[in-house]
Amino acid sequence: MSSSTSAEHDTPFKKAYQRALKDYARTGEGEEALMCAYELGRKAVAEQMNILDLVALHQNTVWKALLCGTSIERMGAYLRRSEEFLAEVMAPFEMMHRGFDDTIHQLQQTNATLEQRVEERTRALRESQRDTADLARLYLILSSINSAIVRLQDREELFKEACRIAVNQGGYPVAWVSTRNSETVSDTWCHLAGGDPTCRTTPIDSISEEIGRSIEKVYEEGVPVVGCRDENPVTFNGYAMAYAAYGLLPLKVEGKVIGVLVLFSAEPDAFRPDEMRLLTEMAGDLSFAMEHIKKGEQLNYLAYYDQLTGLPNRSLLLEQLPLQLQSAERAGRIAVLLLVDLVHFSDVSDTYGRHVGDELLKQIARRFGESRNCEIVARLGAEKFALSFTNTNEPDLVAHLLEQEVFSTFAKPFQVGDTEAHIAVKVGIALFPADAGDADTLFKNAEIALKRAHRKDEPYLLYDAAMNERIIHSVTMQAKLRKAIERGSLDVHYQPKVSAANGRLMGLEALLRYTDPETGIVRPGGFIPLLEETGMIIVIGDWVMRRAAEDLHRWRRLHLNPPRVAVNVSPIQLRQKNFIQSLRQILQETGGLSDGLDMEITESAVMTEVKMNIPKLEAVREMGFHIAIDDFGTGYSSLSYLSQLPVNALKIDRSFIVEMTERPNSLAIVTSIITLAHSLGLEVVAEGVELEEQAKLLRLLRCELIQGNLYSRPLPASEIVHLFNLDRIPESEDRSQRTEGR
Repeated sequence: MSSSTSAEHDTPFKKAYQRALKDYARTGEGEEALMCAYELGRKAVAEQMNILDLVALHQNTVWKALLCGTSIERMGAYLRRSEEFLAEVMAPFEMMHRGFDDTIHQLQQTNATLEQRVEERTRALRESQRDTADLARLYLILSSINSAIVRLQDREELFKEACRIAVNQGGYPVAWVSTRNSETVSDTWCHLAGGDPTCRTTPIDSISEEIGRSIEKVYEEGVPVVGCRDENPVTFNGYAMAYAAYGLLPLKVEGKVIGVLVLFSAEPDAFRPDEMRLLTEMAGDLSFAMEHIKKGEQLNYLAYYDQLTGLPNRSLLLEQLPLQLQSAERAGRIAVLLLVDLVHFSDVSDTYGRHVGDELLKQIARRFGESRNCEIVARLGAEKFALSFTNTNEPDLVAHLLEQEVFSTFAKPFQVGDTEAHIAVKVGIALFPADAGDADTLFKNAEIALKRAHRKDEPYLLYDAAMNERIIHSVTMQAKLRKAIERGSLDVHYQPKVSAANGRLMGLEALLRYTDPETGIVRPGGFIPLLEETGMIIVIGDWVMRRAAEDLHRWRRLHLNPPRVAVNVSPIQLRQKNFIQSLRQILQETGGLSDGLDMEITESAVMTEVKMNIPKLEAVREMGFHIAIDDFGTGYSSLSYLSQLPVNALKIDRSFIVEMTERPNSLAIVTSIITLAHSLGLEVVAEGVELEEQAKLLRLLRCELIQGNLYSRPLPASEIVHLFNLDRIPESEDRSQRTEGR
């Protein structure tokens, strides 16, 4: 048949053939499709189609289908099913053509050639896809790290983020950055695939000698290093991690290698030239960022810190102070700002030289910096410092801060070489929120107070003039108490505890007494709270315990038959970690015996940390002490804990005793406490008894011991001994002494 004739009859056939072939090659389902192929073959025979034309039609249809996006995985199946389809089409030709076998053989060869071409194309496509994916992955890392460089201005955070990006986006099992200061590795960061978040870790060169040598090569030569490894897995922070190759990239600042970026890969052919080119570019970007951060840190330091002392300057103080005030306000505390001016400091530099003045300023800065309470120490100018505190909620404690943080700092002379210098200061003080509601106003008012101190030639002044007198009194009292401690001019008096039943002396309470050389006797309420606020109560409390133990030991040695002696222990003493050890040391130094000593601890002190206090009290009891809970009824005691406490007595607070004859509620409380104590097998002591009517009620309620000025005020050790052998302690005839406090 002519070609024109063929063209007239081929178009419908071609469409039917292509449609049937594609449907079957794609799905491979249904005998109807194969029957359709067979019918197409019969139709081709009937129309006397050339078999080669039919094969050409078949191949073109298959090739076009493959080029139209058929996935690599489906190509093989597609070709097999197209062969099955063609076999069915060719079946009718078997009877028409003797050379059918040769044609089939030729077709198989053609198909084999086609498969080979597809396989080669598939391999090339896969390699191209891998190269493209690797480049895309590396460009993604590069882009993400550049974004981090723009976003992060902290070197540590940048290194952590770079490691995280390399692992999470780059697919490296481990990423590591190590920096070196001089000859020592100072900091390392790593990130592990599937491990913990980015973390500080041990130096990388501790993993193996090979990597250690490679790192040294990077530091020495400043060039990237690539290596392969076929040994067992290594361990990073407890995670076993196998790797087949590693790449080390130098990080440079001002041309000097100051760090190394290390990447590990599970692929032995990793870190090829194209990959290393992009990774080297990434390391260069990190190096640029480090150089920029270093310059920024230098500028920031100069802007916010004093170069000589390293302390924050005025700018940083005024930035940090508002945050400090916000924190104080949330915590319900006050903030204290002290401006300290060095008086005539320029004379020191003029006399001894500027180098001596600079060294003195450094020493002053160090002493201020050693404070545990001061939150901000700043140098504001050549001779001025600022200190801020928020660790108090009582304005009266400003006196303690002045004494502890300023005056004690300058009490000792400064030594520079052979030069000894005494520095005087003026201090201006402002409080938040009493003197100011914001940082700027607080600073301004502290400056005003400092100027007033200079003008009035006072060592310190508060902005609030009304508080000055209180603070002056408090500071003066602290100084006097410190001198009294140093000179041993404090004293211990003893107040009797009398049997309510027969009036016999049953015990003594040791009470601290202080006599001011200028004003005379100071009531306990005028100096005991100050000792507790300043922490001096720890030293004083130990001194009172030692003095009571010594007196008791001396009285026994003289066969004076003394009763038991009770010593008060403050909550601050009880909280000390070395409380028991200190107590044992005092006993060893005073004769080694605690028999005859009692310890009185307030209810609130015991119950504040009752679980921690129970073992301490048990240790005290094992030493031979009797324990009484003082001021009972003023705090909150859990009955379950009260039954567990190793105590011997409850001591009713004086406020209930004073009011028990006038207020039924107080009498009811006293009655309840006595009943509770007896039910627990405890003795009861009533303190503050001043009237016979009170003593009678207590006898009726079966209270065992009475203490108060009804029988005796606190007496010195030399006078209290006269009461030891009396059959009965008489009531005091001096009514005036009954109003004296403990």
